[in-house]
Amino acid sequence: MHDDLGVKWDRLYLFPANEELSGNWRYRTEPDGKRYEPMFVNTARDLANALRLNPDSKVLVASGYYDLVTPFFDAEFTLNRHDIRSDRIIYKYYGGGHMMYVNEPSRTTLLQGHSGIYTAADEQII
Repeated sequence: MHDDLGVKWDRLYLFPANEELSGNWRYRTEPDGKRYEPMFVNTARDLANALRLNPDSKVLVASGYYDLVTPFFDAEFTLNRHDIRSDRIIYKYYGGGHMMYVNEPSRTTLLQGHSGIYTAADEQII
């Protein structure tokens, strides 16, 4: 950061690939003893709680069909097990991988399709 961006930083900066940082990172949570939860950090319970606190909010899950990093079906599998009403979650799938927006047709569809979600939310606020 110092050489490339000219940032002056007196503290030690550990990036995610740092062995010390990643070796001490707690990746696993075991909510309520549910040992079948995925092995990565899972924020689905936090999301479910946030949706209960704000009944007007919705969630958009945008996934690439060919994502080998975060498989699209895992989002459905995980969110469906946390008592979130199905009308509160919008699932959209695109022909691309982890960064489906790099695929030009997917990016166009993503931008066109999701702008309506924000417009609808703005209209509800007004």
